[in-house]
Amino acid sequence: MHTILVIEDDPQIRQLVSEVLRPLGTVLTAPDGEVGQEIIHHHKGIDLLITDILMPNREGLSVVRDLRAWDPHVKIMVITGGDRVFPADVLVDVARISGADVTLKKPFSIEKLRSEVTRLLDERLKEMGKQG
Repeated sequence: MHTILVIEDDPQIRQLVSEVLRPLGTVLTAPDGEVGQEIIHHHKGIDLLITDILMPNREGLSVVRDLRAWDPHVKIMVITGGDRVFPADVLVDVARISGADVTLKKPFSIEKLRSEVTRLLDERLKEMGKQG
């Protein structure tokens, strides 16, 4: 069973993503990067992190960099809508440089989310098989 952590400050998006992905495994959620970071350090075995970038308390790119350094094998998806200062196109480029495996710009389709998550989890399984 996979473990997915969703860090998203918008409660409606957080709930929707969580519900869509629940059939794929255990879904943990956090309203910001600070709470998400606490979950990461207390819950071993996260297979996939899905995080927004622009959030209060701690932004998503900081979490991505820390998680990538702590566990280089975890899969990471960044979702963002950008804002007036930082357009989504710029943020997804920075997310890739920071270690994201996949980036999605808001709004994204449920089908795209599900297919990308399934692909990342399949990759994670294959990589774990090679390690074991």
